[in-house]
Amino acid sequence: MALKLTYKVDQFGIFPSRGVCISLVEEILRAHGLELAREFVEHMLSRGRHLNAAVLSLFIRKYCSDGYFDKGWELLMGMKHYGIRPDIVAFTVFIDKLCKAGFLKEATSVLFKLKLFGISQDSVSVSSVIDGFCKVGKPEEAIKLIHSFRLRPNIFVYSSFLSNICSTGDMLRASTIFQEIFELGLLPDCYCYTTMIDGYCNLGRTDKAFQFFGALLKSGNPPSLITYTLLIGACSKFGSISDAESVFRIIKTEGLHPDVVTYNNLMYGYGKTHQLNKVFELIDEMRSAGISPDVATYNILIHSMVIRGYVDEANEIISELIRRGLVPSALAFTDVIGGFSKRGDFQEAFILWFYMADLRVKPDVVTCSALLHGYCRAQRMEKAIVLFNKLLDAGLKPDVVLYNTLIHGYCSVGDIEKACELIGLMVQRGMLPNESTHHALVVGLQGKRFMNSEEHASLLLEEIVVANGA
Repeated sequence: MALKLTYKVDQFGIFPSRGVCISLVEEILRAHGLELAREFVEHMLSRGRHLNAAVLSLFIRKYCSDGYFDKGWELLMGMKHYGIRPDIVAFTVFIDKLCKAGFLKEATSVLFKLKLFGISQDSVSVSSVIDGFCKVGKPEEAIKLIHSFRLRPNIFVYSSFLSNICSTGDMLRASTIFQEIFELGLLPDCYCYTTMIDGYCNLGRTDKAFQFFGALLKSGNPPSLITYTLLIGACSKFGSISDAESVFRIIKTEGLHPDVVTYNNLMYGYGKTHQLNKVFELIDEMRSAGISPDVATYNILIHSMVIRGYVDEANEIISELIRRGLVPSALAFTDVIGGFSKRGDFQEAFILWFYMADLRVKPDVVTCSALLHGYCRAQRMEKAIVLFNKLLDAGLKPDVVLYNTLIHGYCSVGDIEKACELIGLMVQRGMLPNESTHHALVVGLQGKRFMNSEEHASLLLEEIVVANGA
């Protein structure tokens, strides 16, 4: 529509400004592709408009996004033909795209060549390559890069580096980098502290997370909502629900407004500690604050209800969501299917299974495991193996837990031969028996009144593993 309007007003001698033209080129590249964008640029030139580095950088980005790095480089090097000198922005676009595509050697090479064009590397261009090396697990290369360019200490570069190190879970190295920031005379900002808090939260180290939270408060940087939300999530998952509640109260005293993720994190803690009434209270509070529950909210609610034994009520929530035109997640379906299966109500479980198919929600291995577990508990192995074969036919890949569920089921009904057949299949698919597999065989052999059932089970497993080439 905007493009048509541009051509129309052009008939009256009116043509958009340079800034509008750049925005139009960006939108045309996004929505229509290179050919129409080139056509518009030619029209720009015919109307006396001149190209600039910003417009050509958009084309470089598009070429690289589509995988045409050679054309992107050709345009970068050919800017001079348009009377334009390549700038750091154009090079950074190219370097960033190389890094995201995994071409780190090439990106580093371009970075070193910048001086040949009279351009100095800046923190943004270097950070792109640092991010790339960290994401492929090569932080040492990133450190070399920082030292190679003798960059003036820059909090942006170190924040980026710190974020990538924390995402790998290497908090010892992250702590070293964090300390180095101080040694360079820089002051970490809220983002740096929150990055460290996030890293420790992901490892369940709430003690260390709160240590950095205390340091953040002392630094004079106000914590963000994200900082508080991360702490609530970690306390709910790994620590104390009372600590999570305390942090939640602080948010309100600081004048911040919890978002749906903040509420969900606290709700998870209440569900885990079986405080279903507080889960409902939080949902009411969310709605009063004008915050709509999302898929994660309903997942937590349904899971909390199922683990308390309110399977029928959880099923009602799923039905209500469907009536309102919402599609429950596979996780929500799996929880309720598992609840029905555990109590042997396979009819209700399969009604939900068919609902999933109707709504095009694909069952995963966990969903199948929930049903299989129920069949095996009820010793309905003929149904269990049919479902297992359907799982294989659908291209799903069973894990060791699922195999062990079936193996336990067959051993419990005394069918050691079928159990051994499944162990062989498991080994062929690259999974080795574990303690649970061994225990299942021991129970099965004891049922057959074998002497030394533990020793016999170990020998049997060894034979199966060798026979199947592991």
